Amino acid sequence: MPTIDTVGIVDSEGGAQYMLTHIGTPSGGSSGGGTGANAFLGGLIGLAVLNSGPLTIANMPHGGTVEIGVDRDEPTCRWTDDALTQWRCTIPTGPQWVRVLSPTGEVRLARTETSNIAPATIAWESMFPEHHYVIQGLPPGTAVFVDGAPAVGTWDSDAQQAWHVFMPQGSHAVRLVPPTGAVALVTVQAQGPMSSATWASLQTLSVQQRQTAEGGGNGWVLPVVVTLGAAAILWATLKTDGRPTKERNPSRRRR
Repeated sequence: MPTIDTVGIVDSEGGAQYMLTHIGTPSGGSSGGGTGANAFLGGLIGLAVLNSGPLTIANMPHGGTVEIGVDRDEPTCRWTDDALTQWRCTIPTGPQWVRVLSPTGEVRLARTETSNIAPATIAWESMFPEHHYVIQGLPPGTAVFVDGAPAVGTWDSDAQQAWHVFMPQGSHAVRLVPPTGAVALVTVQAQGPMSSATWASLQTLSVQQRQTAEGGGNGWVLPVVVTLGAAAILWATLKTDGRPTKERNPSRRRR
């Protein structure tokens, strides 16, 4: 009987049990009793199954790339139909950003959730085109959230002068929590490929919001939520060379 020296990728708990029963037992393990190395391997597979779920991208662009979550990890994927239209990936459970890059350079975003018992399906055509909200002078280490979820983004260069927040086109609440200083909250009308703001202007808005909430500011009457329209529509190629951590900006670039 062959042995298993590495844990394979399985799509269900039943698949894991089949692999253990019909393919072999771990090196040095026993096929009975559920103890020792066999039980350890079974536990690892079971944990992996419980912590991941299937995501199918319908009409996936051929030659495209899928990125999952704020770390922009590339999951294990495969075609599930002869027509090569259903691209199935195994992704972590829970709410996730799904970013799909087509070979033509078009990038689309969606938010979804999957589990080992509740598969998710997203159609390429229903995903929103990606918008970059560029913040000049954002302090490194600032936690960025879009609609309450940790945001995907990248620095524009090693100099870390501008942070690109990735979001689907549309209206979104963006919250910026710097390592020190006031939190900034802004509603971004993400239209077109890109808009921009400066950290100084967002800090000014946050001060005004606090003064209004506290009833101060010499009688100023200012909105609590300030809507920023798209400041510029730039049709240049957008750079995607960064790799964020789960909540904070990175100190390194993705190559």
